Amino acid sequence: IAAKADSDFRVRMFANGWLVMNLDQAGVQDAVIDTLLYEETYVVRSCTVWGIGRKGDATFAKRLSSLWGKGIAGTDMEIGIALRYLYASGIKSALDLLIDALNNGNSDARAVSAIMLLDIAQEDGNVLEIVQQKKVLAVEGLIKLLHNKDTGLRSGVVILLADINDPRVIQALSRVAETDNDADVRALAKEAKEALEKPSN
Repeated sequence: IAAKADSDFRVRMFANGWLVMNLDQAGVQDAVIDTLLYEETYVVRSCTVWGIGRKGDATFAKRLSSLWGKGIAGTDMEIGIALRYLYASGIKSALDLLIDALNNGNSDARAVSAIMLLDIAQEDGNVLEIVQQKKVLAVEGLIKLLHNKDTGLRSGVVILLADINDPRVIQALSRVAETDNDADVRALAKEAKEALEKPSN
């Protein structure tokens, strides 16, 4: 009750902290998900996400991936961060769930999952290779994100696409190199396109 109803966010924060540390107990998962989706105080959601990253498992990760777009504004980011934490904790299926969100999720899920994949790739050089092995390898999802209004996200997507030798990628990078409203993104896309078009030795 305190996790949801107490007027002091600090009480809710500590109550939810207890909940996530007991994530394997009956009924606790539902309460944690309610906090993740509907808690209005960011710091409470953030503490909940941190706990999920430490205590969640593959089954809970899959449940999280079904929640994109179902909470209040801003909670899709917490879902993505929770999946990213779970991957860092050894739940490798969380990577597949992020890739699936990139391919099939709504616009917010695609944007958040792309950010998380970029973050993972900075620490794990094998991630880009794994992404490339996933049939459609998230190409369509990434290309859609080249229209995102966030300049930093578009730059990051260009960096991801630069390692994917696919005609769709070259065509998309060509368009970005000519039409993006940011000079740095245009230059990055031009460089990536030219690198992909070079014949391999």
